[in-house]
Amino acid sequence: IVYLAIAVIIVYLSINLYRNFNTYQKSSLERVKIMNQLNSWQGIIKRFPDFKDAYLQIAVLEYRLGSYDIARLYCDKALLLDPEYSDAIELDKKLRGK
Repeated sequence: IVYLAIAVIIVYLSINLYRNFNTYQKSSLERVKIMNQLNSWQGIIKRFPDFKDAYLQIAVLEYRLGSYDIARLYCDKALLLDPEYSDAIELDKKLRGK
């Protein structure tokens, strides 16, 4: 009976380890996608420095990464370009809570 209990525990731990690994893999892939998007938007800003949407997109991506201070900087830049920019105002409200 002891061996059976140990076997059940090992199977249970293996299943949890597999699930955790899959979750980690998915989050790593998502992070890579976000980083690629950030690079693209940075390139757009270099070509079009007054493109408010690019600043907002970077702010949103940084927010998704948990980089709230960086997100705040880009959101502020979008609002500097257009103080009435409703999407940036909405993100700014979320960032103030962080």
